[in-house]
Amino acid sequence: LSAIDAAEAEYASIRAMNHSTCGDELDRIVGLREASAISGLEDDTLRAAWEACLITRRYRAHGNRLLPAFQVRELLAFAEAWKTRVSASSVASRFGLPTYAIEQCVIRGHLIPTALSLPGSGYFFSKQAADRFCDETSLKQPAPHVATVALYDLMRLVSGRLKPWGDVLSAVALGRISAKLEPGDDNQLAKRLQIDESSAKDLIGKVAAKGAPSLCGLSSKICQSDAYEVLNCSATSSGMLDGIASTGINPKLFPLELVAKRAGEVVATSEIAKHLDLDPTRTSRLLSAARVREIVPGGWDRVHAFELINRATLMRDAQLSLIF
Repeated sequence: LSAIDAAEAEYASIRAMNHSTCGDELDRIVGLREASAISGLEDDTLRAAWEACLITRRYRAHGNRLLPAFQVRELLAFAEAWKTRVSASSVASRFGLPTYAIEQCVIRGHLIPTALSLPGSGYFFSKQAADRFCDETSLKQPAPHVATVALYDLMRLVSGRLKPWGDVLSAVALGRISAKLEPGDDNQLAKRLQIDESSAKDLIGKVAAKGAPSLCGLSSKICQSDAYEVLNCSATSSGMLDGIASTGINPKLFPLELVAKRAGEVVATSEIAKHLDLDPTRTSRLLSAARVREIVPGGWDRVHAFELINRATLMRDAQLSLIF
């Protein structure tokens, strides 16, 4: 389908909701300024949509020039569909997920975006598509004997890379991995969704074996909270982002490529502490004593830190085997 065909399919069924407007008025062709007043959309938005062929490219003569023009009927339908779109970040916020998780779901075909989006503006969705994002009725329920794990806890196990939210959620949606949804709020989805632990970990292992995840199709910048999610830390570990230039204030945005690179090189004190079952202060002292390099404040050389973690784990296991 061409851009205009795909876009028209999104709003063709929407009836112009203006009972005081007669048929002749709806068929009228108007210029950009009047179109903006009628539709409630900014001039720049309408011009960009017209240039991107999201609405029929009509023209109106103005002296020797041909300027963008719009049919009122189509314009009203387009404006209604445009205003009800939901951005990827809004869907992510609603379900308590990082925005790149929603984008991954689009790439995997689990979530279908609307055609009504400008080039480079990211993914947008109809309200209906957003509402159906995690439909409890479509889940394949786990058998009683199957051990389950919360999606949130599962993803926290993925370290040093972008987490494969899209792969897991798509597999759940297709019934390839059984799952059940516990009661609760939408924004707690990752903690409410209980997944077949063995199958999910097997899938994550297969994804990891393919190498570093592709960033193709993902937004080039991510918000601060999503950056912390990639780095497996919280805002208390703000030093993990030191040296990565940001733009904006609210939200503050960081280049995804650089955050992913940082994740592959550095691990936060809090994550190491969890592995060692120690508090952060004792963990920092241990890392310093072992001469593990602190690359950024609260962020340690990943390779050397995990060598220490593995040695500590082996020693602990050996001690436990002697006890039992």
